[in-house]
Amino acid sequence: MEGRAVRKCVRIVHESPCSSNAFVVTAVIPRRESPAPAFVLIGAGDGTGGVFPVEEIISRGYAAIAFGGQGFADGRNGVGGKDRPLALAWRASRVMDWIATESTLDARHI
Repeated sequence: MEGRAVRKCVRIVHESPCSSNAFVVTAVIPRRESPAPAFVLIGAGDGTGGVFPVEEIISRGYAAIAFGGQGFADGRNGVGGKDRPLALAWRASRVMDWIATESTLDARHI
């Protein structure tokens, strides 16, 4: 992106006495003086491959954040079928938690 943005990959981990699960969040954050508002794409991997218009989003001053539905949300670890939307919603909540800790993102404008 010719230096206009920074790409961050963040691994979010959930551990309990019975299991451990993780998923990756990919964020492309524009270089700007103030925290960037963002769009979040749920359930689409890293948002590349034409699914998410990252360059257009960045050119308008927004961050583009994406995460996939693979792993524990696809049934391999007990959550799937009718529960998949619930698992994706849980992941989205964890992404919002991460956004709140990232100083380059404006958590009030997602």
